[in-house]
Amino acid sequence: MRPVTVRLLPALAVAAIGTGCLADVPGHLPSSVRIIYSKTTRDSLGVKVDVHFLLARQGNELRLTEDEADDVQPSFSEGLRRVFFVRESEGRADIWSMDLGGGDEARVLSIPGRSLHHPDVSPDGTRIAFSSMAGGRSSVGLAAVGGSGRRELGGGPGSWSQPRWSAHGRRVGGAGR
Repeated sequence: MRPVTVRLLPALAVAAIGTGCLADVPGHLPSSVRIIYSKTTRDSLGVKVDVHFLLARQGNELRLTEDEADDVQPSFSEGLRRVFFVRESEGRADIWSMDLGGGDEARVLSIPGRSLHHPDVSPDGTRIAFSSMAGGRSSVGLAAVGGSGRRELGGGPGSWSQPRWSAHGRRVGGAGR
């Protein structure tokens, strides 16, 4: 398999220069030629962040979200064929999902008093790992993809964020301090 960056960098550079800048590191779809990412754009109404889908070889870009909120940190679930992302609006950050065409949007997870970030769906498509922020402390949580069965992982005085599932789906890793 060829390195992904060899094919993807030219397409990303065109998208970044054309109408805005990339707000997050892109998450790659399984075929490695399609990219889900957040992009910041500016117009007469101000600055906006939306989730975009890019066919890297053709350079065809599709804007998947177009609401007033900022939509960031997208990730793709191959098993569910859905995009999971964070919607930031009115001081809240909740996890949402949508189909690959940008339709069928639904709030997946919301925790009062906490900001949720970095959604990552397990390889079998049944569970979601996420960062949860409150009071300056970040932790990692798990829940069923529908939002039930929520629990926090880890503990102690530090912070833990940006969770990622292992390839077999039995472990979750993340960045800690």
